[in-house]
Amino acid sequence: TGVVGEPVLEKGEWVVHTQDLSYFSRLTDHETFARLATVEMFRRGVENAGLVCAVVDGADWEQGFIDMHCPDAVRILDWAHAAEHLANVGQTVFGVGTVEASQWLGAQLHELKYGDPQRVLGKLRGMRDELMAQGGRGAVLEVVRANLEYLEKRQEQIRYREFLAAGYPIGSGIVESANKLVVEDR
Repeated sequence: TGVVGEPVLEKGEWVVHTQDLSYFSRLTDHETFARLATVEMFRRGVENAGLVCAVVDGADWEQGFIDMHCPDAVRILDWAHAAEHLANVGQTVFGVGTVEASQWLGAQLHELKYGDPQRVLGKLRGMRDELMAQGGRGAVLEVVRANLEYLEKRQEQIRYREFLAAGYPIGSGIVESANKLVVEDR
């Protein structure tokens, strides 16, 4: 957890700096972790916070954790995880390392971050429908379908333009890095 400062315009991008960071980590199953985190959530004043943003990688157990500790939190799918799902589609449909895959991914990422996520989902639906009309293409159709379903399930969590405009963080990298450096290396 940390206190988020005011958004600052840096090099044409809104950036939010987090201060007073602290970490809570346990090597255990997610049910036990959620229970053990109760004291930490209380100590940190989450129940009295005016606004809580929960930036997560999209795992279902994390939604349960948020429901348990702060059901009113703004839920945000970690940007890198959303990008990974789009990259998976682009590489599968257009080929790994191809110019087409790179151009398609760049356009989708830009739209997702600064535009309308429904346009990105629409592109994925169009790909799915086109593949189905062509008879499937088996594994390619499955990749498009699975990644589309993943993002559709998290539609409310991929409104990055709105989140950025509000000054909310969209990445969980700071937490993942801390876990790696502070917890795993020990």
